[in-house]
Amino acid sequence: MNAPICNLTLHTLRAVTLYVWIVGAFAFVTPRSIAEDASANVDQGIAYLNGDGVPRDWNKAEELLKAGAVAGDRRAQFHLAEMYYLGEGGLTKHAAAMRWYTDAAEQGHPEAQLRLGYFSVVGHSIPRDIEVAVDWFTQAARNGEAAAQAWLGAAYANGRGVTKHEEEAVLWFSRYAEQGSAED
Repeated sequence: MNAPICNLTLHTLRAVTLYVWIVGAFAFVTPRSIAEDASANVDQGIAYLNGDGVPRDWNKAEELLKAGAVAGDRRAQFHLAEMYYLGEGGLTKHAAAMRWYTDAAEQGHPEAQLRLGYFSVVGHSIPRDIEVAVDWFTQAARNGEAAAQAWLGAAYANGRGVTKHEEEAVLWFSRYAEQGSAED
């Protein structure tokens, strides 16, 4: 009669040991560590895209950036959009690029907002609409994007897409000047 109790105890001990091992193994998996891993994957995707410290590899870049983009990482969305828009690695996909630019821009990515502003001005891959362009440039400018600040200054100075407003023009030109320019 002791044998079944011993077997039960042995099985219980194995089950408890397994439980403790599983709990211990997952104790280090936190939302923060998952986010850090995802960010590292995006960084690696950008490195493959640019050939920064690793050989340039379009396929690996696309794979890592797409995973990050689908997960909602705005940097991944922006860089995947750039890759598709510029046709890097032979992947010219303007419709997909506009989707990823839009997703990144809606999450506050200033460069994506700037791109959508430019595309709205010229009507490239999306309808030409100066009011939409002003909205995107305003968001980018508020997020510190210097080129958008300069564009808004010009828009307010000339009344292009907005009501002509000298004080607003001076405000945006001043913010642009405070950042310096690429020629400095």
